[in-house]
Amino acid sequence: MNKITNPAFATLGLSPTLQKAVAKLEFTLPTPIQKEAIPVILEGGDLLAGAKTGSGKTLAYVAPLCQRIITNKAENVNHAKGRYVRAFILVPTRELVVQVREMVNALTENIWPGIRCLSVYGGVKLESQGRAMAHGVDILVGTPQRVLELAKQEALRFNKLETLVVDEADRLMDSHFKESLDQIVNYLPNSRQNLLFTATFPDVIRPIVRHWLDQPTIINLYSEEDSKHIKQTTLSVSKTRKVDALVKLLNKSDWKQVLIFCNAKKTCDRVKAKLGDAGIEAGVLHANKAQKERLTSLTDFQSGKLRLLIATDIVARGLDITELPCVINYELPRIANDFTHRCGRTGRAGQGGEVISLVAESEEGHLLNIEKQLGIEIG
Repeated sequence: MNKITNPAFATLGLSPTLQKAVAKLEFTLPTPIQKEAIPVILEGGDLLAGAKTGSGKTLAYVAPLCQRIITNKAENVNHAKGRYVRAFILVPTRELVVQVREMVNALTENIWPGIRCLSVYGGVKLESQGRAMAHGVDILVGTPQRVLELAKQEALRFNKLETLVVDEADRLMDSHFKESLDQIVNYLPNSRQNLLFTATFPDVIRPIVRHWLDQPTIINLYSEEDSKHIKQTTLSVSKTRKVDALVKLLNKSDWKQVLIFCNAKKTCDRVKAKLGDAGIEAGVLHANKAQKERLTSLTDFQSGKLRLLIATDIVARGLDITELPCVINYELPRIANDFTHRCGRTGRAGQGGEVISLVAESEEGHLLNIEKQLGIEIG
């Protein structure tokens, strides 16, 4: 008899095999989003789920998604062969693609027959990713533009798609991604399960909810109480003195790790160089970096090997560091919702955290606008 090793997840309907995999990942108790979302997904219904960053959303959809595929494989239902996709997870960044793929692989490493999970994103040769699709895929994790490129070349087919997951739905509906997203939908079958996950509920996600979801279960677990353990501070500083202020903060603090956000790639590189002049080593992560370099910087930061990481908003979503003590906004984000996601990199899993925003006089009006849109007061 297959012994149940994680009874807390057994009550949600996960199989003993997946319970063991969850236990191996050291998830002992399900989070609120996992408690509410997993049973809905297993039942096959559409879902709109909102919860703060760091709440366990990835496991909340990956675990039941894997179980449904395992069940269908056992029943010889809809095998994914010949470039077909059974489940499709759409995310905004390469880094989140990798994180989701690793979660799938960790949960299914002892599953037989195995679940075939592929990830596709820019920065890798399109032809090699197309060839990898030749034998079909159970779970495809990808960014919008690369998935669209593969679909246009008929390197993948969605005719047999069972489930669509849109993670970070609020980000994917902004102007940078929306056109690709609208085109991708045209390749998808009308009959499918739709799962939308988001940390915020801006007006831009209303069309996707209205047109994509069929009588969805709606879960909204985001609460202002969730962010009260994060200390918010603003520091007024001249635009030309921001690097000096940053150096002082880093030299006087004992933060184990710090994530520093800039809006532009060139700014990230410039700040890294200036910190280097002051004898402070930092890594950089932005879209102009080669994929191998991006992954190395991210891995080194997540492991603690790298203390400081300077990045654009590509890591504002999906970067999971349980005990990241501090986030510094070298510049305020251009989009108000991105402030929420930046803050969400610290204070995860109930830990305390600190967010410091360096605000020049020219940014004070933008600061007020962010506070107004988010309905908060930023220290």
